[in-house]
Amino acid sequence: MIFRNLYIYTMLGVACIGTSQAYDFTKLLCSGDPFPGGGKVDSLTYPMLSNGTVILNAVCDLPDESAQILGASLGSTTNILFGTSTPIPGGMGNFETFSHTAFWNGKLLFSGTGSGDQSGIYTGMPGVLTKIADTNTPVPEANGATFVEFNPESYQMGINSTGDVSFTGMAYAESGPITGVYRSSGNTLTRVADTTQYVPGSTITFDRLSNPTLTSTSTVFLGTGGSGTSTVGGLYESDFASGTLSPVALVRQLTPEGKTFEIFSAPLAGGDRVAFVAELSDGSRGLYYSENGTLHTLVTTGMVIPGTDALTASIVPTFSLNENGDIVFHLIDYNANPYIVAWLDGEFSLVADINTTFDGRVPINSPDALGLGSYRFSGNQFALYAKTGPDLTGVYTTTLGTYTTAVPEPGTVALLGLGGFIGLLALRSRSR
Repeated sequence: MIFRNLYIYTMLGVACIGTSQAYDFTKLLCSGDPFPGGGKVDSLTYPMLSNGTVILNAVCDLPDESAQILGASLGSTTNILFGTSTPIPGGMGNFETFSHTAFWNGKLLFSGTGSGDQSGIYTGMPGVLTKIADTNTPVPEANGATFVEFNPESYQMGINSTGDVSFTGMAYAESGPITGVYRSSGNTLTRVADTTQYVPGSTITFDRLSNPTLTSTSTVFLGTGGSGTSTVGGLYESDFASGTLSPVALVRQLTPEGKTFEIFSAPLAGGDRVAFVAELSDGSRGLYYSENGTLHTLVTTGMVIPGTDALTASIVPTFSLNENGDIVFHLIDYNANPYIVAWLDGEFSLVADINTTFDGRVPINSPDALGLGSYRFSGNQFALYAKTGPDLTGVYTTTLGTYTTAVPEPGTVALLGLGGFIGLLALRSRSR
């Protein structure tokens, strides 16, 4: 999904909120470190953390080595969980690649490929790996058609504490190509929504369905139809029991602060909350969460970044929720500096910025020097990705605490746009 990053330059007297809470980060793995089983780490992905265990995808520098899924309990040795020597359940040979990894309540979900165009969705841990669906699996309510592709236009799949999973898949039916969101519970695969169905309240069918996430009782996904000013849809929640689709937030709906939603990021669930980043009709962005059917604003463009005197110029549409619905998110200031901020127990804290030390080094001067995404936050433990050199990246963990200096409540902070000079620099980026 394409967003426009609006960097706002302003000449305002902004009071500093206070000294940020210092967090000590522990290195889990870094490029150049020894790779389990031989060689060195060539590259690695953003980490995932659940119940004290960190999982990530990494590539070894030895010839003919593809991505491996690595895991480690905090403070222990990193081990290979699945790799190019792992047999494909229900398939032939071993895995070659892994992607779209999700990790929740100790349950792992990923998409994997093998030789001969094998592709599928799998869940489990070493010794208990199960196929959810592959290219031989019939698509629910598609007249016998089988899947041909998984997670088109999606970078996220969903998993909840009971082990239910959700994903997007594509098939070729007699009527033409079908893309849908599907949920697997136990051994049963069901359709949540697909492109043969109408967007609720319209006569336009879904033509874009992506990035599902799961609560304990529902599937939440991004679904729209039409184009331009005729676009309909947004974020929907599908109840497990009834299958009823209810809107979480829709295109052209008013935000809690009175603006209008235009484009949505992938949603993510945690506890009773569903969070998302949205681009608004005026080009600004906001981070919002829905709880018990009510939308709340957490951060908007122009707000002071907690623990600093800098203003929020852009909200990166990658963030993470823990089991209680607390949120860790990624902000950029008007100088393109990155910040990682937590909202934990109703309080904000600055977790990391370009001055934070990671294994004796600080991040390079780049907006993507710090990174996070889905499933990186569990309890008050958090894992992130930091780039501390042009070819030096690492995964680090910390334990978060609440912020000791009061900050304004979410949704009540006025945008700081009075009496100042404002200039806009529009950039375009593709969300991860």
